[in-house]
Amino acid sequence: VLAEFGTLHLEFLYLSEVSGDPIFREKALKIRQVLKNVTKPNGLYWNFMNPETGRFTTDSVSIGAYGDSFYEYLLKAWIQLGDREARDLYDEAMNGFVNNDLVRVSRQSHLLYIAEENGGAVQDRVGHLACFAGK
Repeated sequence: VLAEFGTLHLEFLYLSEVSGDPIFREKALKIRQVLKNVTKPNGLYWNFMNPETGRFTTDSVSIGAYGDSFYEYLLKAWIQLGDREARDLYDEAMNGFVNNDLVRVSRQSHLLYIAEENGGAVQDRVGHLACFAGK
């Protein structure tokens, strides 16, 4: 699950920071390299990846459930640790949402939100886990 990679990412980077042991950072950065180099269809990170092959397994995309911590913790790694590469990955991911017309404005309330995609079909919904993604 993409969100799990993000959770491990920030926690392991910080654990190396406070413990002085680089092994945790090294493990997290291996995960980052896989995600950085994987083919991202239409520039999007899919929510599920096979840990043995390092390839995405489904074509569902969400900044909310199943994806939230990946995006959120890239941004937090930038804020907390000054991690430029994490910020670049975050910006690249957000461009994927924009370029695929997933950043939308509701017709009735005129509020900005990031839609989900499943099987190539856009789903106009947003869950509470996506609330970190401010404008």
